[in-house]
Amino acid sequence: FTRTIPAPQNPIASVSTNGLSFSWSPRAEAREYRFEISRTSDFEQTVEVVTTDNTSYAPTMTTYGYLAGGTFYWRVAAVDEGRNVGQFSPAQKIALRKTMRLTAFGAPERGERVTIKFTARHYSGADPVRSATVKVWGAGIPRTTKRTQSDGSVEFNVRARRFGTVYALATKRGFQPVQIELQVR
Repeated sequence: FTRTIPAPQNPIASVSTNGLSFSWSPRAEAREYRFEISRTSDFEQTVEVVTTDNTSYAPTMTTYGYLAGGTFYWRVAAVDEGRNVGQFSPAQKIALRKTMRLTAFGAPERGERVTIKFTARHYSGADPVRSATVKVWGAGIPRTTKRTQSDGSVEFNVRARRFGTVYALATKRGFQPVQIELQVR
């Protein structure tokens, strides 16, 4: 006699610009659930394996596996009182946008015209993000928009009219938007 625990039903993933969450229907015989997310559908390259008492899970999205973006597969199984792992739900496919880093070289100064160079790179730091839209505004600086060059850089010649914060926002299709703040000196 082999007792099996059926897979949880109704697996749902919710992907937004600032987060990711997973949920499923509860199983009466489950003490907890084993959640797995992977880069491959055979789950040979897992990004995260978690045991949770809840019927939902939201990763912190801080590991490189998530930040690199791309296609992921996830599944969940019920675990009973004896720590027996049941059947996994069928692998579910999701896609995450890549993450970019935006760095600034230079700082705004009140009343002075200053050149600030911004560089947009893929999260790994190695690959430049070409043709990203960078917007700069705040502290009396009118909203200005430019695109990054082939090396991922773009320069703005700005003059802050008052003390405060200057904002820079980088966007590109297929990437999560990133914003940084610079304090006016």
